[in-house]
Amino acid sequence: MPTAATRLILVVSSFSPLWLALGLLEYPGAGWAAVPMYALAASGPLALWYYLRSVWRIAPTSETVVSAFRREHDLIAYVATYLVPFAFVTADGWRPAVVLGLFLVVVIGLAAHSGLYYVNPLLAAAGFHLHEIETAAGSAATLITKKRLIPSGTILRVRTIDRTIYVDAAEAERTRS
Repeated sequence: MPTAATRLILVVSSFSPLWLALGLLEYPGAGWAAVPMYALAASGPLALWYYLRSVWRIAPTSETVVSAFRREHDLIAYVATYLVPFAFVTADGWRPAVVLGLFLVVVIGLAAHSGLYYVNPLLAAAGFHLHEIETAAGSAATLITKKRLIPSGTILRVRTIDRTIYVDAAEAERTRS
């Protein structure tokens, strides 16, 4: 099971595009208020890269796929949460900033608590896809891979980052350099 720090890294990095957008919106009026947003936007991809490097050290196991289907709809729903903060952008004063801050705390908390920390636009930008797989052992898991299609009977080498979240070991090895 990922630690709280791991979940935080994955969730905060998934919001990197939003941190950048908020920094750009804040920059003309507040100057220094944008700096934390830029810091989060820059540190997110770096933290994700560092985390993936640590995943590559996990010993791979083999899983035989009985069935698989893509779960890109999770990513679309997650990215939709990006749109809500922009409803507060046109208002002046400190109240919209406080409401936006509270909203982000709630969304980040829910993403970390609900196990959606693996849904990450940065992974999608790097070419990774999400699949829900059922294994020959009868367990269900989410697979993070660059493969678009996973036929039944495929034997995968996976690295387990959570009891129900796998990373395709072959893909991770190709992208680690």
